[in-house]
Amino acid sequence: MKIRLKSINEEKYNQSSSPILFEDKRCDRSFAFLTDELIEYKFGWQSDLIEPELRELSDTHCSIGIDLDFIILEFITGRTEIKLTMNSFFYETKVIKEKLYVICEYEIIVINLKNFQISEIVPLPDAYQSMEVTDDNIIISTLEGHSIVYTPPLF
Repeated sequence: MKIRLKSINEEKYNQSSSPILFEDKRCDRSFAFLTDELIEYKFGWQSDLIEPELRELSDTHCSIGIDLDFIILEFITGRTEIKLTMNSFFYETKVIKEKLYVICEYEIIVINLKNFQISEIVPLPDAYQSMEVTDDNIIISTLEGHSIVYTPPLF
């Protein structure tokens, strides 16, 4: 899949009839198309200082996260597998053993990539800083120096 994010201005966003992935008309200041040059979706976000994260999950699926929004999309059909409005700001995603870890400021949402269901939400005691993967565990570090040892479920 050859998809990319293409930044656009607000006027072009408003003129476009492309399907909307997410938007907040009151707050959005930045806008983009998700496109492969044949198919196009549009979305907006609040910050003009950060860029959305686009991750290709397979030949058919991708995810986008920015601000408080996260979506997994089947690109060709436009089917939304999961769409979240999060409680804290999106940071990044990581794929580890068929699980997608949606890392937010104060929690990590674990999504099973086989069925796109949330399998767990891991609350953090303070703001996320980093994640280290060992053979059996994931060690999550926070800004205030806490370490959380997370053992992923086997299923």
